[in-house]
Amino acid sequence: MATNVSIERITSARIFGLRRVVSKTGTIPTLSIVGAGIVVVLALGATFAPLLTHWNPTQIDFNAVLVGPGTQGHFLGTDRNGMDIWSRVLFGARIDLLIAIVSVLAGAIIGTVLGATSGYVGGWFDEVSMRACDVVQAVPGFILALTVATVLGTSFLDLVIALTVSSAPNYMRLMRTEVRSAREEAWVEAARSSGVSAPNLLFRQVVPNCLGPVLVIAPLACGWHILALAGLSFVGLGVQIPQPEWGAMIANSTGDLASGAWWTSVIPGIALFIAVLGFSLISEGFQERRH
Repeated sequence: MATNVSIERITSARIFGLRRVVSKTGTIPTLSIVGAGIVVVLALGATFAPLLTHWNPTQIDFNAVLVGPGTQGHFLGTDRNGMDIWSRVLFGARIDLLIAIVSVLAGAIIGTVLGATSGYVGGWFDEVSMRACDVVQAVPGFILALTVATVLGTSFLDLVIALTVSSAPNYMRLMRTEVRSAREEAWVEAARSSGVSAPNLLFRQVVPNCLGPVLVIAPLACGWHILALAGLSFVGLGVQIPQPEWGAMIANSTGDLASGAWWTSVIPGIALFIAVLGFSLISEGFQERRH
């Protein structure tokens, strides 16, 4: 009899958890579809960049320095170094999207694991982890990324670490709050009383049902990381010229607007705006679905 009751309780817990996931993720909202479409187009452009341009992003055309769009075989013109803007925008998407997505995934995974453990276990672990979050979050995100990049360097891994460190505490606090609320619910109590181990209950039952808010802020964080990377490149602590990166392209073209060469900074700026818009729409769609 006791065994039947235990099985019934754990089954109820799993069914309830599944319903929560479905109710929060359910049908993909229109805004998220539009945003995902934008991001996919950018990703496809970055992936197939060699097929979309015959210019290498670091190749210099000495006969076409700072020429306008459509001039001398350059679809979007060239910069002051004679490098093709169109190819640099396409190849720059590879760097911007990859660093942003990898750093967000790393921050979300680290923050989710630590935050969920902190919220479920409580005690001294919770106290220490939250005080550590307080220390990190006392510094504005971009300033923290700037500091870490200054200490570590400007390689791909260094920039990923810098952005990850600045974002992980956000996921920690969010997941801690969600788990602390979920651990008191009846379905969790039913699973616990049925003899489910704490790690199994936490990471196979509780965490999947608490990921809704993470799915909302993660795409938005991708947009923020693209902007942060552009900011790091703009001040010389991000991707270095001649490597193609949107922020570095804008930084290298700050004086061109005065001479009328708007395309060297405006075009990578538009690419930056479109990418951030795409991720923001994905996040906004998930936010509407949750409400």
